[in-house]
Amino acid sequence: TAYNARYRMPSEESGGVMNMWYSYNYGQAHFISMNAETDYDKAYEGEHDEFYLLDSGHFNPTPNAYLEWLEKDLQQAADQRHIRPWIIAAGHR
Repeated sequence: TAYNARYRMPSEESGGVMNMWYSYNYGQAHFISMNAETDYDKAYEGEHDEFYLLDSGHFNPTPNAYLEWLEKDLQQAADQRHIRPWIIAAGHR
């Protein structure tokens, strides 16, 4: 997608996938950005977008990669709450 081709998010550094899910630390906060459209059970995937150009979703390298990444990231953030007490999560489409 253009979002993946034009922009660079810290996915590689945080163990995420492309720009679809990633996290980073800034000051006393840990930020998590999650794909709220695909890569979860019963997600709308494999269908064409509204312009009938691109298939949607399925960025998971393995079936549970998204959930495993999120659980691991949240655990690491929780372990560092004495450094970064704020954990802020947001979903993007």
